[in-house]
Amino acid sequence: MNKPTYQETEERRLHSLKQKEDWRAEGRKLGQSASSHAWEIGHWLCRGAELFIGEPSQTNKKERRLWHAQRRENWNAFIAEAADITNLSDSALRQYARVVRHGVRVDDLKFSHHIEVQRAHRVDEKGKRSFDGTAALQILNLAKENKWTVVQTREEVRRRFPTSTASTSSFEKAKRLLADLDIFEKYDLIAFIQSTLDEIDNPDEGEKFL
Repeated sequence: MNKPTYQETEERRLHSLKQKEDWRAEGRKLGQSASSHAWEIGHWLCRGAELFIGEPSQTNKKERRLWHAQRRENWNAFIAEAADITNLSDSALRQYARVVRHGVRVDDLKFSHHIEVQRAHRVDEKGKRSFDGTAALQILNLAKENKWTVVQTREEVRRRFPTSTASTSSFEKAKRLLADLDIFEKYDLIAFIQSTLDEIDNPDEGEKFL
């Protein structure tokens, strides 16, 4: 197989730089009106991950192992860059990407309704938890038919997928801990807790892209 010439390599590099700048410009624009462009931001994130993180090699085992070893670090760095571009929080961007990646959407409902059903999950025979798109779609259709608010939709999700006793106990402990911190320490701890919960509740986050 012939190696690419210098001109071919340079053209690819410039094309990649142009793609990145176009993507960043789109993100800056979306970030200015994020409340009305949640779906667009989610698609922007997923497209960016596909372009700039890519997929693991299917032919080179060494490269594939390296890609998997670095996927969490790469995903976190990608989200941090997107947060800098859009001026949105890491946790909000993770939510946008997760909703779009899971691919369940019902028209005439708020994006917030779709965030609520991300807790819908199934557990396989090995005890691994994964998103249950069928259950999520059922709840969203009920929300549309019955004109449920976001809060009512959340209540249905909690009824079907109750929070464990251990989680509730941990939440109460966290509240007591927060009460003893100053405002800046609280923000730091909340960001850490949110990031941790994202990884626990969504162990497959970034699997497709990272």
